Amino acid sequence: YEYVSEYLELLETPQIDSVGWEDNVGLFQVHVSTHDKNNDTRYYLWRFEETWVYNVVSNSDDMYAGNEYRPCWRTESSTAIQIGTTINLTKDIIFKQPIHVIEPTTNLKLSKRYSILVKQYALSKEAYGFWQLLKKNTEGLGTFFDPLPSQLPTNITCIEDSDRPVIGFLSASSEQQKRMFVNKRDLPYRGIPFATSFGCRGSREKPNFWRN
Repeated sequence: YEYVSEYLELLETPQIDSVGWEDNVGLFQVHVSTHDKNNDTRYYLWRFEETWVYNVVSNSDDMYAGNEYRPCWRTESSTAIQIGTTINLTKDIIFKQPIHVIEPTTNLKLSKRYSILVKQYALSKEAYGFWQLLKKNTEGLGTFFDPLPSQLPTNITCIEDSDRPVIGFLSASSEQQKRMFVNKRDLPYRGIPFATSFGCRGSREKPNFWRN
């Protein structure tokens, strides 16, 4: 089958003003701020990539000498849907929009040095509606009493069969990025894990963007 979308306008995404973090009741919360001086964007989508370095200790790996600590880098991409809108505001300003939360004492992400690369996209009103409904459907499932998933809107059709169900929504915009680094010594948390005995579940090579 062949599928086509409606004609799309390429949206210009405003730059990210800042990416920061704050303590939220013992949780490490990442937030993003942005604005459109022309008040044209109004609908936003964020994705991100996390990279962190942590110490690995193991006496079973021939690469290690005894219990010597070695650094390991690991990168993961976001899977949650993070969207925001300023449609009910006078000005098109997003200020400290939460996009990610880390529990400091249950993983190694904050154990030494942490980085997050935030990617920002402008959305149309229709695309925002798709992501909003998809977020509601995916986060609302799990119990017997949850409402049934709603039918997702789409701007894609099947050429051979226009009645054929299609899941998805195509949009087009430029991408803006901003990276943040955080060191463990700058955090207020105690009890952050710092090493694992299960070997390196990432890369032993420092990423090109990584700063000492």
